[in-house]
Amino acid sequence: MIDWNRLISDPVLQSLGALLREQFGVWVGVVDAFGKTYPAGDAGVEPFNRPVCVRFCSKAVTLERRATSGDAEPKTSTCARSNRRWNEQATPGLDDVATHCHAGLSAMVIAFDEDAGAARSTHQNTPPAGRACLYISGYVHTEHAYERLGNIRALLKANQLAPETEAATDAMMDTIPRLDRREREFMRGVAGQFVARARRLLGEDEGDGAAAKIRVPGTNYYGMIGSSRPVLHLFDTISMVAHSNSTILIQGENGTGKELIARALHAESPRRDRPFVALNCAAVASDLIASELFGHKRGAFSGAHRDRDGLVEEANGGTLFLDEIGDMELHLQVKLLRFLQEGTFIPVGGSQERKVNVRVLCATNQDLEALVREGKFRKDLFFRVNVINLVSPPLRARKGDIEVLANHFLSSASKRHHRPQKSLSAAAMQQLRAHAWPGNVRELENEIERLVILSGEDEVIGAQLLSERISPTEDDEEFGDFDGMQMPDAVERLERAMMLKTLRETGWNKSETARILGVSRRNLIRKVARFKLEGDLED
Repeated sequence: MIDWNRLISDPVLQSLGALLREQFGVWVGVVDAFGKTYPAGDAGVEPFNRPVCVRFCSKAVTLERRATSGDAEPKTSTCARSNRRWNEQATPGLDDVATHCHAGLSAMVIAFDEDAGAARSTHQNTPPAGRACLYISGYVHTEHAYERLGNIRALLKANQLAPETEAATDAMMDTIPRLDRREREFMRGVAGQFVARARRLLGEDEGDGAAAKIRVPGTNYYGMIGSSRPVLHLFDTISMVAHSNSTILIQGENGTGKELIARALHAESPRRDRPFVALNCAAVASDLIASELFGHKRGAFSGAHRDRDGLVEEANGGTLFLDEIGDMELHLQVKLLRFLQEGTFIPVGGSQERKVNVRVLCATNQDLEALVREGKFRKDLFFRVNVINLVSPPLRARKGDIEVLANHFLSSASKRHHRPQKSLSAAAMQQLRAHAWPGNVRELENEIERLVILSGEDEVIGAQLLSERISPTEDDEEFGDFDGMQMPDAVERLERAMMLKTLRETGWNKSETARILGVSRRNLIRKVARFKLEGDLED
């Protein structure tokens, strides 16, 4: 039998639950086979206390009417039935099941027991009392938010549960978090730690054998997965520096998980219960970044119809993450430097100075020292943000993690696309290990998703399905065989081969190719035209 008090009172599980609750506004807890919920996180918090759920919990909800016969009863459901269904759907291992409640709110559930099938098969008509699972719920997927929120609104109205006015309904719907794929991936990583901890607690009463059943491929550290020396060193460093208030600069190529590092630093820090706020400096127009960061006063510029707080105030007491800081304009760097030094700022169009307590994390895929030499980045700001430097290793420097990551992405993509659990053939895995991965982990994840879709119902994926840039054709130009050639011709041939190979690996991304080869983009374009390489571009 499960010791529920031990589970919900464990400080580690409470901390992980509170992290997800505060960071994403979701509901986190444990549900048993009878549909009873035990919230994890802050003591005394009801598991489903949001306005939408309070209304849906108030009565059995009519989901649809079966119009095929005049006397047919309408189909109804309750929160308890949804909870019991979550328990039945939860699977063993650390793999989650993406599901939803009867009202249409999304949920992520993971079973605590290893043998879920056995737990259900013993007594088909009696819920197994020892069966339990973690649930994370009360949100919708960003990519399906419009449709899902519309369905929830319609269900409220059909059951006379909606507020009296449209404005009140809008306000209530705004309390439902919309989470994108990256946020759900982070939740999945924290959920894995929650389940592993819960199993250890439950297994201690049954001997070492129960705890030893937990099998995690590599180390899962706040959504980052790996077992290679560079990655484990990074995890140790994050744990070491997370408790300080120093500014941290995270450097690494695109696709290496710099934001995951920032979120892990926040989750490990004493600020974990306060907001984590992120801004991509390259995704916001330069003339709007100051307003985004520091807010503005009404009338400060065209379109400023009201006062607005900036991200630094939203992050007060927590963490502010500035991604792609190398793309910030010089005049904005001055304002950021003052904020980092003094902790004070003035909103755009304002006159009164404000002060906040925020830890700043910065990230870039550029060489800031080179930008300083070129006069594109302030030297004093560089020294201010580079107090602690963390480097996210590229995938080519951690090739021992390729198999671990590939299997992880295979599992998640197979479930996401409702395909059978798949594996890679030995030849396919060998090709993946040999590839340079200029797009890093993101490129590997996209390639695995492509393979899962193209392989249909096949359970083993062969090398023939790999992309051309990963499994090149045999007639690719070789680097060797310079016999009888003079040096200028040999150098030209080597240049052409290196350019063609790298262009194919990057999907003909000239900027990325120039960066990898260490040449300017203009020089690369000139030589691509000279060598007539565009003729080798496949459709």
